[in-house]
Amino acid sequence: MKKIFIGAIATTLCFSTSFAQKLQKNNRPHNPTQAGGKMKALNLSASQKEQMKAARQNTNTQLAALNKNDQMTVKDLKESKTAILKSQKQQMAGILTEDQKNQLAQSKTSSNNRQDNQAGKNLSRMKENLGLSDIQVTQIKANREADLAKIKAIKDNSALSRSEKKEQLKLISKNQKNNMTQILSLEQLIKIEESRKERRAGE
Repeated sequence: MKKIFIGAIATTLCFSTSFAQKLQKNNRPHNPTQAGGKMKALNLSASQKEQMKAARQNTNTQLAALNKNDQMTVKDLKESKTAILKSQKQQMAGILTEDQKNQLAQSKTSSNNRQDNQAGKNLSRMKENLGLSDIQVTQIKANREADLAKIKAIKDNSALSRSEKKEQLKLISKNQKNNMTQILSLEQLIKIEESRKERRAGE
């Protein structure tokens, strides 16, 4: 019976919101050029921007050449890709000043803290709305921490391709939904489904 509600959990669990955002964020290729707004806040000089652009182009050229080499084994291909991305990361780090590096690190820490705080608020609302027991709350927290550790490992594994990371992250998301059906009672799952229907009716 619980299996009926797996789809509902994917879209209605409040606690899953920040986790899903974390999944989306970590589904992006991991390299220093994709800090987006965080990089803009560093006020890069014209020279730094040019250096970063050149480093990106150099990396893209090397990766393109690597992908065209059909004589390499899968293992050698991954090792070469890892070396190229590691080299790019080192180049990017060398372009930034110490103050800019510290600012980027602080920005990342602040972002993680905001996400953790939001996750805590979502879990509190979920506990109140569903009447979660302390044991259930502990289980949900433990599962989330374990999943985030797995996400970080995938994110930091530069040997994985973008599609490989995407598939592994999808698997974590799927397992999370299954875990929730094991933690929640049938009554709680029904309450989630009813809440989902009410929100749809109000849209």
